[in-house]
Amino acid sequence: MRAIVIDESATSSGSHYYLGGLVTDAPALRHVETEMDGLAEFIADQVDGVEQSIELHGHDMFHGKAEWEPVPLRLRVRACEIASRILAESGARMFFRGMDVPAQRRRYAQPFPAHELVLSQLISDIDKRLGPGRSLGMLGLCHADEHHSADSGRRNLRRFKIEAVAGHTERPITHIGDTICFGPSHARRLLQAVDIATFFLNRVRHTTETDPRARRFMAAIVGNIRSITVDEYVWAP
Repeated sequence: MRAIVIDESATSSGSHYYLGGLVTDAPALRHVETEMDGLAEFIADQVDGVEQSIELHGHDMFHGKAEWEPVPLRLRVRACEIASRILAESGARMFFRGMDVPAQRRRYAQPFPAHELVLSQLISDIDKRLGPGRSLGMLGLCHADEHHSADSGRRNLRRFKIEAVAGHTERPITHIGDTICFGPSHARRLLQAVDIATFFLNRVRHTTETDPRARRFMAAIVGNIRSITVDEYVWAP
């Protein structure tokens, strides 16, 4: 059995929408959870007022927002680097799917919602690698961060498992069990891990770091994430 955790990211302009999917077996899941807890404990020990329950959220860590506001830049950079190394050493596998939103709207008179379409492509991509004799094992269960389209996401997965759906999947989804479980990320280290990975794979595509040190740190972080990335694809219709 594999746990599949999914989180979204988008450009600030809305030009691109992305979903990341992290696939773990039991040892990888335990590694990520334990090491991410250790990272949070380390930050709490270093900064007064920060709790060990701090959420490891990519955007907040990078920009010093929310719970990460009192954390000095050097520690935030180090935390991002450590988190990426935790992923690289975990044995998990990362999938990254995205879409050029304006290009889709130019091409289609009635475009599918970005979240619905990219989610179907991500799930289909992971499903192809599940099953007897395949690289990811037999069966997966999906967990995702809270989203306003949770109900339609669950309905769509049920539909995708019955038949191929034009514009979404090439064949029925056969190796993802039950439904998609949506829930908050604040207490779920695995969701926080995929959030971090998805945030940085988004950022590296759209932001040019002007500071040489920032470029080095970004290269190290993204390199760690890409070392476990099986598929990274952005659809531009």
